Amino acid sequence: ESCDLDLLIVKDDNRIPPERAIALRKFLLGMMIPLDLFVFTNKEFDDQGKEKFSMISEIKNSGKILYAR
Repeated sequence: ESCDLDLLIVKDDNRIPPERAIALRKFLLGMMIPLDLFVFTNKEFDDQGKEKFSMISEIKNSGKILYAR
């Protein structure tokens, strides 16, 4: 069993999802733990959060908010 950090960021950004993650990953360089980074817009987060068995629905129910504005 591997241990890693799953980090979901909600940020309005016009870029396609992989480009969003690449842009934010540069700020996380040097972290010494494996990291899965997911970047969603507010609309994507809200829309997918309505799906009962989606990843975002699970995160809304059991995830931890690390920072909010």
